[in-house]
Amino acid sequence: EKVKLQYEYNRLQMGIIKVAETREKVAEISLELEKKKALVAQLQRECEEFLGNIVEQKNSASERERQVQAFGVRIGEEEIRCQTIAAAAHEEFTEVEPLLVKANEALELLTKRDIGEVKAYIHPPSQVEKVMKALMILSMLDFQMFFVRLIIIHSYHIDRS
Repeated sequence: EKVKLQYEYNRLQMGIIKVAETREKVAEISLELEKKKALVAQLQRECEEFLGNIVEQKNSASERERQVQAFGVRIGEEEIRCQTIAAAAHEEFTEVEPLLVKANEALELLTKRDIGEVKAYIHPPSQVEKVMKALMILSMLDFQMFFVRLIIIHSYHIDRS
């Protein structure tokens, strides 16, 4: 019976030791748990901030995408309009090109004497005036200067009369 009691006593002592060790481990784990809880709470806040930033960036990207799509639609409309204008201009140019070639050939045939004769006009006939306007445009000169010269010449002749 003494052996049995001794056995039970040892067992009780071992149980008490185990309970004490377990209590220490539980205290250590509880401290670790508190630290981990604080870390988890901090990481949770950071994740929420990141999630907020991601949602904000996604909304911003969606808005930019809508703007780009709207801009793309406008560009498409402009492209169609420009192509229409270009086609019309090309069509007009093909109609006028032979006349332009003839006009350039006629320009090359002009002499100083012909130009002097036109300069001598105080009031050129309307046909001559139209031709001069066309010549000025073709030669990229400011045809308004031509009229300024005509006015000066005309006023000079009136003053002399």
